[in-house]
Amino acid sequence: MDNPAEHTQGWELLGAVPTIIYVFDVESRQNLFQNRSLGQYLGYDVPETAPVFDEWRRYTHPDDLAAYPSHFARLLALKLGEVIQWEYRLKRQDGAWLTFVNRDNLLASAWPRRIVVGVASDITEQRAAERQKDLLVGEVRHRSRNFGTVLDAIARQTRPTDPAKGLESFDRLVSRLRALNDATEAVLGSATRSARLDAVIRAAVAPLVGPALSQVTIAGSDCDLGEQRAAGVALVIHELATNALKYGALSSPGGRVELFWTVSATAGPEITLCWSEHDGPRVCPPERKGFGTRVLKSAIPGSRVALCFEPDGVRCALVFTAR
Repeated sequence: MDNPAEHTQGWELLGAVPTIIYVFDVESRQNLFQNRSLGQYLGYDVPETAPVFDEWRRYTHPDDLAAYPSHFARLLALKLGEVIQWEYRLKRQDGAWLTFVNRDNLLASAWPRRIVVGVASDITEQRAAERQKDLLVGEVRHRSRNFGTVLDAIARQTRPTDPAKGLESFDRLVSRLRALNDATEAVLGSATRSARLDAVIRAAVAPLVGPALSQVTIAGSDCDLGEQRAAGVALVIHELATNALKYGALSSPGGRVELFWTVSATAGPEITLCWSEHDGPRVCPPERKGFGTRVLKSAIPGSRVALCFEPDGVRCALVFTAR
């Protein structure tokens, strides 16, 4: 005789399995076996004695329930050795929708009677992870396209008209790319894909004048920049600092730069960033506009720029939104 205790232990083991195991008679459309209550798994107060067969219908999303006949037609056409699956949503007791997948195959020992053995597994976390992966892949593609466009523009504009200045142009290209990279690093270090304005400014200036920034005063209200704004600000500050290092206040030991900004209380918010040079060589306006000037005008879409070459130093006022 069979040992009743062994049967009891077997049922307990089946009930502890973290999936729903079932045996389904396709032709009679009846469950012959199910190892645990789906309602209890979903957090509902279901009595132990409540029937478990066909209970899935009351928890299934209406759209998925309407699509079930097509899955049932596949069950009718199922062949030995073939496994088919059906994905659907079940409503948890707290109102959240969980994603389940059924995997069905015919029980060979019962053939030609169409008895299906299947498992219903909760794949909610798996689908959420896949969606997150897709978002990240899309973000990487978006970043790559944007960065590629910026690189192309910088490379074309930095190309010298005089071949003798090739090395100088190469150095400027590398310097600009470093400024972009530093701004990107500041953004990627944040879970919100944003960067502090003061961090972006310091990252753009420090490689040119040294990390101590002894000739530069930086001050302003706390403000976070979106990714594209951070890259644009980095390019603008880098161009101003490069020009000051070659021709302006930073080319003289006694020269200094004041860099400050204010943040409006309006939606956006709107930032007014000011660059002001003092105690450097006398400034002469350039005879023609170079790429540096074009960067100031176009690096931040929608911004307003005022650039003045005063005799005692360059002044630049930039107005833009944080995102």
